[in-house]
Amino acid sequence: MGVTLMRRSQRQPEAVARKTIDQISDQLERARQMLNDRVIPGLAAMARNARAAAEPMGREAARRGRLVAAALRGVDGAVSADHTVVKRRRWPVALVFLGVGSAIGAAVAWVLQAGKPVQLAPYPAPPKADQESQEDQEAVAHPDRADS
Repeated sequence: MGVTLMRRSQRQPEAVARKTIDQISDQLERARQMLNDRVIPGLAAMARNARAAAEPMGREAARRGRLVAAALRGVDGAVSADHTVVKRRRWPVALVFLGVGSAIGAAVAWVLQAGKPVQLAPYPAPPKADQESQEDQEAVAHPDRADS
C-alpha cells in the first residue's frame, strides 16, 4: 500500500508539471502575440513622433556644441548659414585703431609743445656748478680721501 501511494504521488507531479508547462507556454505565446500586434507598433509610432518633435532641438544642440568646441579651441569668428565657424581677420581693425591712436598722440604732443623753444643739440653740456657740487658730496661722504 505504501508503495502504491508513492507511485501515484510520483506520477501526479509529472502530470501537473506538464499541464502547468502547457498553460504557461500558451500564456507566453498570447503575451508575445499581443506585444507584437499592439505594444511594439504603438511604441514605434511614439518614438517616431518624439524624434520628429525633437529634431529642431537636436539641430540647435549640435550647432551650439560646434560653437562651444570652436570657442574652446580659441577660434574667434561668426557662424555662417550652414552652422560652420567662419574665421574673422582682426588685423585690419587693429591697424585702424593703431592709426587713430597714433594720430591722437601726435596731436597731443604738438599741442603740448606749442610755444616752447626748439632745442637743436642732442645733449646739452652739464654746467660747471653741477660738477663742483658732486665733488663736495664726495668729500662729505669720504672725509679721509679729501685730505690726501
